[in-house]
Amino acid sequence: MKKESPLWHSIGILAGVVILIVAFTRGWLMTSLLLIAACTWGAWLFSTQRPLESKRKPMRRPRAADAAPTPTEAQDAAAINTLLLLHVNRRITEMLHAPFPSATWKWCVKNPLRLILKGGVGRIRVFGVEGFEYADIAIETSGNVSCNMLRMVPLSAAQVSELQDFSQTVTPLEQLNDGPDPKIWYEESGRKTLEQVVNDLNSRGYHSLTINVDGSIYISGEEPQDGATPSASLAGFPPAKKWSELVDLFAEDGLNATLNQDALELSW
Repeated sequence: MKKESPLWHSIGILAGVVILIVAFTRGWLMTSLLLIAACTWGAWLFSTQRPLESKRKPMRRPRAADAAPTPTEAQDAAAINTLLLLHVNRRITEMLHAPFPSATWKWCVKNPLRLILKGGVGRIRVFGVEGFEYADIAIETSGNVSCNMLRMVPLSAAQVSELQDFSQTVTPLEQLNDGPDPKIWYEESGRKTLEQVVNDLNSRGYHSLTINVDGSIYISGEEPQDGATPSASLAGFPPAKKWSELVDLFAEDGLNATLNQDALELSW
């Protein structure tokens, strides 16, 4: 059953009171009683209806500031971006220090962090690098970083006869160092390839492998001249004169390396 509204109930009472006053009184008495009844009903209505309205709070529309990141989230994002920039800076420094131990540099691009996040090629100014003034840093979204050294040539010398000593103004950093830096090579590609090969061989009962000068990997005991097919190949494998640096890197991952004249043997 539908519940009767208190407002309509009070109106009914007021109507009954008005009828009684009109029926039994006349003149100024009737007027006075009607005024008293009206004021009494109005006071009751005001006192009972206002609390109900105050309880109905209007819905607050979400402000744009509510969706904005909190100060803590913004600080965390800034800290991560700073850490990412420092990490890439250190990788570039390690690449330069391999052939030029005293090299320093600075970014020429206005927003290097955007370059790191989006990928692309950015230029840096190098110092303490004889024969080179700039370098182009290529950053891929996959995380690979490469460096090409640039040599600036005056326009007055831009003639074929005078450029014989500048046959290549853009030189990959690896060529200046006679091969890739072992640490950079291992972090970028070597570790991942070796982990896959070692896990596969270990699951099949093998405990060693051999890496030749060209980076081809053979199972120990199998030689290329015997018709064996390489198990895998390490692209950009450092030259033999830098294998001593690889020994320490392999040891950190639990791989024991033995240096031979034309091969590198790993065991686990």
